[in-house]
Amino acid sequence: MDIHISSPVQADDIALISTNFCNMQTMVAVCENYSIDWKFKFKPLKSIQLNFSKSKQHTDIQLYNSSIPLEISARHEGVLLKSKLNFMDRTLEACRTLRSSALGLIKSGLHPSVISIDTCNRIVRQGLPRQTRSDMVNALIGWKSAESYIDERKLLFLGKLVLMKDLKLPKQIFLTRAMEFKYNCVKHQLGLIPDIHRILINYRLSDFDTYLRTGHFPTYIQRKKKVKVAVQETEESLWRFRTQIDKDFKFFIRIHTLSKGLQPAWTFSRKHPLLIEKCRFIVNLCTLTHPYEELYFLCDKCGRFFMI
Repeated sequence: MDIHISSPVQADDIALISTNFCNMQTMVAVCENYSIDWKFKFKPLKSIQLNFSKSKQHTDIQLYNSSIPLEISARHEGVLLKSKLNFMDRTLEACRTLRSSALGLIKSGLHPSVISIDTCNRIVRQGLPRQTRSDMVNALIGWKSAESYIDERKLLFLGKLVLMKDLKLPKQIFLTRAMEFKYNCVKHQLGLIPDIHRILINYRLSDFDTYLRTGHFPTYIQRKKKVKVAVQETEESLWRFRTQIDKDFKFFIRIHTLSKGLQPAWTFSRKHPLLIEKCRFIVNLCTLTHPYEELYFLCDKCGRFFMI
């Protein structure tokens, strides 16, 4: 059927993919005949099918004269797949898993020197109080915003898709949806392509548009370097703009900038883990927001305003 996919079989998990009903039934028949020749049997009720299509197509796939049930979601190799291409549930589940893992580490009573300081910073926001601002905390450990890391991964994934061989099915699907988006063939298109288009505009990258027009695209190494530079420049530009208009940064920018990387207090705590609480106190002084002109201040204990 001239479709190229990678790793369709993982242990006893077999994935079949086709662009139409007839070809899918043909592949199922091949598996059925093979099982008969080798004296084993698939279970139709344990097999499922997903229909990634907006139009209603005939989906009565037969295995041993029994219909394979049609589902709206399934797991393949631990990855949640949805026929409606809605991946929000997968994201929420990943967040819940990360939170439960973090709580498990914290409740286990491990000494701070046992757990990587970067992992502690990432999961529990360096153990600072509620009034601490996330953008300040990220700057103290040399991190960009979480959105920029996600955007960077998406842009690198785009490069892998473009550089993939044309006969590969993911490349064919990707180009089809890209052309549909470019020429407005589908109203309110969702998914990767519109998201990538928004990200490319945000970081002022035009190589993908050039690829759609001319077919030319940089190598993966060149593209990776270009993406990292574009993301870093955009983050620093946003950081400078935020520090200029936000008075909470009035004193913070005097002791730290985004380009400095890890704050010296955290570097010191790596070599002297027993002093991590004192290092955290220093960082706390750097990141707490203080009122300068307001007459009232919100107490984080009782939730009431009091006069300064």
